[in-house]
Amino acid sequence: MTNPGAPQPIAPERFDLEGAAGRTIRGELRLVPDARATVVQVHGFKGFSRFAFFPYVADRLAAEGISVVSFNFSGSGIGPDMETFTDAAAFEENSYTRELHDLGIVL
Repeated sequence: MTNPGAPQPIAPERFDLEGAAGRTIRGELRLVPDARATVVQVHGFKGFSRFAFFPYVADRLAAEGISVVSFNFSGSGIGPDMETFTDAAAFEENSYTRELHDLGIVL
């Protein structure tokens, strides 16, 4: 169900942060003016922020007035285009502890 009074889709704004082991956390913000909430969208251990339904969910939430922060963990191995696996060394060194560290930085 779509709310006819809801804001139009929000274009994602890119950001980079320094994460675990000095690797880069790459993400996107969909900041809705006067948002009624904010969702931090987190992918699974072997996933990435643009996998499967994640972009669709982020767009729908933003269209319904909810800001969304989505990102790739620094050890995901996903490169600057946010879709292509380019860094096998980062993925090999990844751990749940590093992902928790990254999540703390994003929050």
